[in-house]
Order: sequence, then structure tokens, then C-alpha cells
Amino acid sequence: DIGPAAGDWSVGDRVIVPFQISCGACDMCRRGLTNACTAVPAGAAFGLGPHDGIDFGGAFADLVRVPFADHLLLALPDGLTPEQAAGVPDNVSDGFRCVAAHLHRTPGADVLVVGGLAQSVGLYAVAAAVALGARRVHYIDQDSRRLDAADALGATVDNCALADLRATERFPITVDASAADVGRNHALRSTGPCGHCTSVSGGVTSTAALPLQSMYLTGVTYDIGRVHARATAPAVLDLMGTGALDPLAIPHRIVDIDDAADALLEPDIKIVVGAG
Repeated sequence: DIGPAAGDWSVGDRVIVPFQISCGACDMCRRGLTNACTAVPAGAAFGLGPHDGIDFGGAFADLVRVPFADHLLLALPDGLTPEQAAGVPDNVSDGFRCVAAHLHRTPGADVLVVGGLAQSVGLYAVAAAVALGARRVHYIDQDSRRLDAADALGATVDNCALADLRATERFPITVDASAADVGRNHALRSTGPCGHCTSVSGGVTSTAALPLQSMYLTGVTYDIGRVHARATAPAVLDLMGTGALDPLAIPHRIVDIDDAADALLEPDIKIVVGAG
């Protein structure tokens, strides 16, 4: 159904919905910082429970109310399937933002991705870096399936336990998808002079020790924070439209929504839930 302020949409349109709630009109949204929309409680999102007493529900519900639909909804381009686009509102955009702006500034730069608990995001970062023309993408992990996936995407891979990591090479662009202190600090120490390191997770503890002295001497820029999903997703869809990026190239499992509860109890790199 369509509300009176939903914009130029019709029943039956194919759309995707970024996981974060944003209005599109506040100063933060106009600056592209849609994760920090001031019209809704901080952290407001679908599927993540109440924020300041407001629960927007989630997409496993029979119905989802999408506020600010004139801004928040994104049309699914012709030629892309819902299964391909299912991760764009969240994890695919998260991996893309880790490398896209930096590769735009330094085309063809080498990229390091430290894999781990944020497993699909790390692989989406690999896929995006390859699609955007990185000269070399180096992927570190100890999980054989993720290593095989990164190799298939075009990365050079290094099977190495986090505890054994040693910074022997510097990269202008690094990504920490490990969600572990040692993985993050390896990415930071492996970031070259005036390079950029992005962490896609705040880690598993409330505080962390960073190698600030080496970061200071090297001039590292460290980015940490949730993706600005609504602002990022259109560029991801554009890249997918060229055929250079296909999220389904990442190991995944497509399940019917009736089987979603059981499927989510079985670990996998990415689970895509269909509508049945």
C-alpha cells in the first residue's frame, strides 16, 4: 500500500529499502550522512529492536511500514534480481564504502582486506575493490571457504591465523573485517603513509587499544562507523548494473521465508531469504 506522502511510487514497483531509517531532508541526510539522520532516534533501523521506544519492525514481518518512503525507497533496476539486490541495503554497501572513495582518489591502488567475523562484508569489499579497478587485492583469513571465495573474486590470498599476523607490507587502502583487536591493529599497521583504514565493526569489546604512535608517525586515517546505507546504495546499484559487481558471486544460500528461522541457526557466509 502507498501513503499520501510516499512520493511517485505505484503498487507493484520493485524496491529495496536501506536498513537504517533516514528522512532525506535534515542537514545530516543532505550531507550524505544518512546513518546520522536527526529526524529519528540514533541508530534507528529495521530489525534491530526499539530505539527510544520506537520499533520499526523488520523484514521478516508480514508487513513493513517504511517511513519517509519518498526518500528511503530505491527502485530495483531492470536486469537485477531481488536475490542479487537483497544485500545492497546493508552488507554489500558496507563493503563497497570501505574502498570506493579511496580508489576514486587513488585509482588502481593496492588494497588489503583482513577477513573474519564480518565475513560477507570483507568479501564484498574484495569484490568491490576488484570491480573498481584495484591493481591488487590481498585478502587474509584462516577460513578455507572465505579464502576460496576471495581467490575466485580475483584477490591474492594468505591463509594466516590472526595471532600470527606480522605487518611486512604497506597498503594505501586497508579494511578490517575481522572484528578482532589483532586483526584491526594489523590492518592499521599495514596501512601505508597517509593511507586509509576502515573498520566495519566496533569489535567485540567496549574499549580497545590502538597502535596510535605508529598511526601518528605514518599519518593513517582511520574510519570506523556504520555505513551510510541510503547514501551509498545508489552507487552500488550502478556498479551492479554494469555487470562488474555481482553480490551472488559471494558464497550464499537462498532459502524460502518459511525456512528462515531454521536457516539462520546454520552458519553461512550469506543467507538470502526469499518471499516464497
